[in-house]
This record gives sequence, C-alpha cells and structure tokens, in this order.
Amino acid sequence: MKKQAFLFSLLFWFLSLSLIAQDNWYVSAASGLNLRSTPGTGGQALVKIPFGAKIDLLPGSELASYESEEVDSHWQRVSYEGKTGYVVHAFISRIAPPKATETLEEYLKRTAVKAGTLHYSPVSGGEEITDELSYSSDKTFYTNNIVLETRVGYEWYENRLVIEDMSAAQAFVFIRALQKEFGDVIAAGDNYPKAGSTYTRALKREGSTESFDAEYTVTAVMSDCSENAWPLGIRIEHSAYGAFGYLEIRYEYNYVQIIWGSAV
Repeated sequence: MKKQAFLFSLLFWFLSLSLIAQDNWYVSAASGLNLRSTPGTGGQALVKIPFGAKIDLLPGSELASYESEEVDSHWQRVSYEGKTGYVVHAFISRIAPPKATETLEEYLKRTAVKAGTLHYSPVSGGEEITDELSYSSDKTFYTNNIVLETRVGYEWYENRLVIEDMSAAQAFVFIRALQKEFGDVIAAGDNYPKAGSTYTRALKREGSTESFDAEYTVTAVMSDCSENAWPLGIRIEHSAYGAFGYLEIRYEYNYVQIIWGSAV
C-alpha cells in the first residue's frame, strides 16, 4: 500500500512539472482559426492560424463572450508569429489536438508518453467478475497532463479521460475530432449539444449493412441537487438492441472529465 501511494505521489509530481514546463497552446479548429484585432467577429482578421499551430496566451484578456450555434465560449488574447489579437477560446487547446483519422489510442501514442499505470482487480488470476457492483480498473498517467482510467465490471464498462486546463467547450471540440471513437454520438459537423434536447442518428450494426435509428437524450450535469446548483457539463444517453450507452463532459476545478461507457 505504501509503495502504491509513493508511486501515485511520484506520478503526480512528474505530471505537475510537465504542466509547468508546457507554455504553448495549439489551434484545434479543423479548418484553422482567425486571429482578430478585437474580441468579436467584427474584428479585422489579421491572419488565419492553421490547425495544430502553436500560439502563446497573453494576459489582459477582456473575456468578452462568444456565442454561436456551434459552441459558446469567450475571446482569448494570444500572439502568433509576431501578431497579437484575439481567438475563440473553445478552439484552442493546452494539448496537441487529435487528427481526424486517429483513434484515442493512436492519439495518445503520438502525443504523450506513459508515466505509469495503476491496476486494481477484486478477483485474482483469470476469474471473471460476477458481482454487479465490483469492477477492475486500469489507470494510466501520461506526460501531457492526461489520465485515462478504464473500469470493467459485470456486463458493463466505463472510461474516464481527465485532462487538466481544458474547458467543457474545448472538450467538445476534442471529442468531435475523434470520429473513430465518438462519431456515433457526436458527428464531425455537430454543434455543442444543448441540455434538454433529443436527436436521432442512423447507425449501422458492426459487420452489417443494415441501419437502425438510435435515440439520444441530452441532460445537464449539475454540481449537486440543491436549488443553487450550477451546470458542470452535459450527459448524452442512448440505447439500442438492449444496450445502454452514454457520453459525459464534466468540467470541475480547471480540469475536464470525459466519461463514456456502456451496459447491457
């Protein structure tokens, strides 16, 4: 137990150093991002910053809000190749953005190095978990301030991706880029799902050409159950052929959790 606690502390210290050392941010908008002279869509477009380009965040941002059908965010003051201006915060990222052709596993292999893994299982050897409340867990720490945990239980699984210094809007853009991973829930051209909305998407069974309609319901993730609770993000639930799935974006204390899973 002491050894595991020491390893966890060492990994946390290593990841903290990584965060301090990383100053650059990246453009995550697939078609590039306009650098504007003032914080608003009416500001002059000084230059179009390409996808994946590095930028520097600057102090003194006016935090003017940005509202659109696609996503709500705010304007951020940045510099790029000697030019200073404003970009939409939702379309920049502390970590390198995913490519449209990548799975999450491929993205992590390209952009990060594993710092360590913690494993937990309530059973030994090759035994199967039969208790519905029990699960095995693998938590992997990466050097770009990402933690990925996979939980596998009796007829269910859940993944939790924790990313520091990322907003819910930025997490949506991140998810939308990973079409191989999340395309069944959030398509490449989708806007940020609104709490209280529903939508239908035609999907195909694996290994079949036949399609079926999947129903999706979006709810708000709240801070607690009180009258003074505030929204932390969204949860999208869907079901088909006896299986239940979900995708959740939850922002708390300067980090975001992307949670997805399935059960039968």
